[in-house]
Amino acid sequence: MRSVIAVLKLCVFLIYCAIVIPVQALTLLFFQEKGQIPPHIFLKCVCPLFGIRYKIKGTPCLKGRTLFVGNHLSYLDIPLIGAALPISFIAKKEVAGWPLFGLLAKLQRTAFVERSRQGTIEGQDTVEHRLELLKHLVLFPEGTSSTGEAVLPFKSSYFAPVLNKDITVQTFTISLLRTDRAAPLNRDLYAWYGDMDLAPHLWQFAKSRGVDICITFAAPRTAKDYTDRKKLAQDCYEECVKGLISAENPPN
Repeated sequence: MRSVIAVLKLCVFLIYCAIVIPVQALTLLFFQEKGQIPPHIFLKCVCPLFGIRYKIKGTPCLKGRTLFVGNHLSYLDIPLIGAALPISFIAKKEVAGWPLFGLLAKLQRTAFVERSRQGTIEGQDTVEHRLELLKHLVLFPEGTSSTGEAVLPFKSSYFAPVLNKDITVQTFTISLLRTDRAAPLNRDLYAWYGDMDLAPHLWQFAKSRGVDICITFAAPRTAKDYTDRKKLAQDCYEECVKGLISAENPPN
């Protein structure tokens, strides 16, 4: 029965895609300033379809240019955050070539960057341009995804585009609370990391009853107060760790 439901979910998802792709393409062609609206509505539909249930702690800062930085568990973080906020993302360059998901990312005006061997990110002008145009971007500065049990160190090079600029930086934490509406917590149901294949993972997730997640937003900080990107990265990392601890150990 779960397999039948999964097939139906994926079929509905493809129908949603068939609707949003031309709508977003026309929106970007004629109404660029409204370009965040179709993807936001699309992802707000995708989350309940796949059972991605979330609650928000704290207040996201949507005034002025804001770079949201947080931990990364899965490709499913995209619909999660995209449903919570009308926002675009910073992603690895190879994501642009993914079937279907790459097209959706482009239509969402994702800033694609490449990390060099020296540890710096190429495409900083793209990030700055996107922030100027869209005002709000999401960055996953761990540089990879994980199980979400802990926060990986933030790579300071990812903060270079905003360093010493009049841009707000706000940390968020994604915390898994429950999977498949049951205990114990099965992190691998949601988290996609290491050498996991995408298609089998998505199939298993579609067969499940979804996940319950907490998104915790810390107090915003101003990038122009920092001249050292390592200090900015470390402060954001520590805020992310605090968010994970507070979500998984709520006060009685």
